[in-house]
Amino acid sequence: HIIDRKVLASAKPGLHLINIARGGLLDQQALLHALDNGQIGLASLDVTEPEPLPEGHPLYSHPRVRLSPHTSAISTNSKEEIADTFLANLER
Repeated sequence: HIIDRKVLASAKPGLHLINIARGGLLDQQALLHALDNGQIGLASLDVTEPEPLPEGHPLYSHPRVRLSPHTSAISTNSKEEIADTFLANLER
């Protein structure tokens, strides 16, 4: 984990942590500890490890955790944006 207990402990108190990258980058037990002791104010997670989380996982019920269904890249324009990016890369 890149974001572990030591990294979270050095964060500015009240930080809003957002992870849309990879679930494995974040030590979720360290995150829960940092949320419980007030070091982290809020966590918004589009990714977790594992995905989906097992039933009853503490992230589901933590009052300062917001979970989304790993769809942060999807929008009403996704197909066009992906096609535009592909064409731009192809030209390069």
